[in-house]
Amino acid sequence: MQRQLRSGNTFSEWDGEAIRVVDTDFDLASYIQRSIEEERDEASDEDTDYDLEGATISLAAERVASAGSPTTPHPNAPVPCTVPDAPPRGHKKRTRERNHALRKRKRQEAQVPAEDAPDLEVRASTRRKHIDPALPIPTNLQLTGVRVTKTGYTAMRDKPAPHRVYQLEELVGPNSKFQFDLVTWEGRKARPFVDNGETVFGLLAGRPDQAPDWDPLMRDFADTIENTRPHIRFKSHQLRHRRGPFPA
Repeated sequence: MQRQLRSGNTFSEWDGEAIRVVDTDFDLASYIQRSIEEERDEASDEDTDYDLEGATISLAAERVASAGSPTTPHPNAPVPCTVPDAPPRGHKKRTRERNHALRKRKRQEAQVPAEDAPDLEVRASTRRKHIDPALPIPTNLQLTGVRVTKTGYTAMRDKPAPHRVYQLEELVGPNSKFQFDLVTWEGRKARPFVDNGETVFGLLAGRPDQAPDWDPLMRDFADTIENTRPHIRFKSHQLRHRRGPFPA
């Protein structure tokens, strides 16, 4: 017997082979009930809690079969599943209270000052491979006195800087007015920059230890950038901006 929807589409009773659940203990209704409870308990706002004590799940098995189905049931007709009894009222109350306490503890942990926050756990293998051999580069910088933008994303310029490229001998050495320190680096091991309080504010990332094809890959990458350069067009504000006189 065919039925026709208001859209004009028609459908009839399923007479093909049914796919039966192998696990006889599988109960769809109980999983739906559990999912509803978990979604309710995971709500972040305590005021949005609602009670599902009287809520029931009805899997209308009579809708599965067609209204005009024959008297003899089809051999592959689905068997209606039974809805399990709802958990006792005390169980739901304890679950709700436990989730409220968990959300409260997470909010309190989020308000802990940075200086009181526990240190992040680092895997021992990661510490041995990357952190322990990373020789820090000390500086006299005091981060608490550095001016930054409102978002803290970039540092603020104290005064306009000349837009020219300096030579190495102008930056370091006895005749340099800047008196920068030249730090030699082989480009492999990671080296962090630390301020006068041992706070890391920069990092020379290095390169993978076991990468024999690293150099040719980097040369190919540099050649690709150089070959693409003539085909790139920048606007004026992209050539000279707050982070320096370079295209970005």
